[in-house]
Amino acid sequence: MVEILTGVHRIDGVNPYSYIIAEDDGSLTLVDTGMSKDGRKVLDYVQAKMSKKPSDLKTILLTHCHTPYVRGYP
Repeated sequence: MVEILTGVHRIDGVNPYSYIIAEDDGSLTLVDTGMSKDGRKVLDYVQAKMSKKPSDLKTILLTHCHTPYVRGYP
């Protein structure tokens, strides 16, 4: 478990990093989702490391996007 501050967790193995904030009401906020292949890592972290349910994720905050590389795309 990587709790970098009280209630703020960095999910290892997700590139770029994703963070989960444990809210006072028990809900979770996910900051950045990682890449499409990282969904299972996020859910595993929520369940195994935080003892929470995926349904506890109430908010997802995206700070940026990743555009897939397409040949010929400017």
